[in-house]
Amino acid sequence: MNSARNQQGRIIKAHEYQLEKHGNIFCIDKKCKSPLIYVAAAENTSPYFKTTGKGNSIHHKDCVFARPLTFEESITKLQDLQKEFLQKNITPVNIRINLNGIDPDFVSRNIEREQKPFDPSKLIVKSSSNSTSSISSLKSVVKLIELNQPDLLATVILSIKGKKIPLTELIITPDQAYELLWSNKMDESIPYFVYGTIKQYIKREKVYFITFQTEKRFSLVVFEKYFPHFTYSVSQLIEKKFLVYGFIKKNEYKGKAAEMAIKSNDYLAILK
Repeated sequence: MNSARNQQGRIIKAHEYQLEKHGNIFCIDKKCKSPLIYVAAAENTSPYFKTTGKGNSIHHKDCVFARPLTFEESITKLQDLQKEFLQKNITPVNIRINLNGIDPDFVSRNIEREQKPFDPSKLIVKSSSNSTSSISSLKSVVKLIELNQPDLLATVILSIKGKKIPLTELIITPDQAYELLWSNKMDESIPYFVYGTIKQYIKREKVYFITFQTEKRFSLVVFEKYFPHFTYSVSQLIEKKFLVYGFIKKNEYKGKAAEMAIKSNDYLAILK
């Protein structure tokens, strides 16, 4: 764990912890509050907090740190935690989303700013975060969520199309996408990440339709031009959980619906 609370409820980062100043420390999950111990930095590791596994120093069964979380659980449990981190001005980790390379129509002009190498499975929070790392694939977004602990993810701000947005506001469910879109609260100038289980895959002569298991009408569409780039079969999609990426638009044909146009296999990433 990279974060803990002191007895007053203040969030303390491992790199700033001092026993004399901060005193006893506890799990940041308010359902848990298990006592923690501090582990100092070593040659190849950063400082961190952990439970002892003895007495009352054990995570509550509903704590976000009690077990590895699925992608969906991480996003759901992160929402309140990220709001608190933002309110308390915890130093953010800025990650630039640059998925231009997955677009079959994209032609590189070789003017992209050079970004620091970034391993999404090893998210590291330092005492300052002025530099920005870059993610260039949807699979890396999935890995970022699935392989990092909640307190690290709660610090992540995604930079996309020139705008900085908290991770939990950019990665949403189909129902959330629909509600944001039709209540005019969605920023339609940026693409979103939507996750859920695919219910149906229909192939027409000019367009493919992919729908999610959801209460609201939310569909992916693949137009004829991009058929060569989209090679998923029905069996590869139906009843599988995916993260998808793209711009979300209104569709009023036969009632209100939300629609995301995608162009290739790389616009989807399967979830565990």
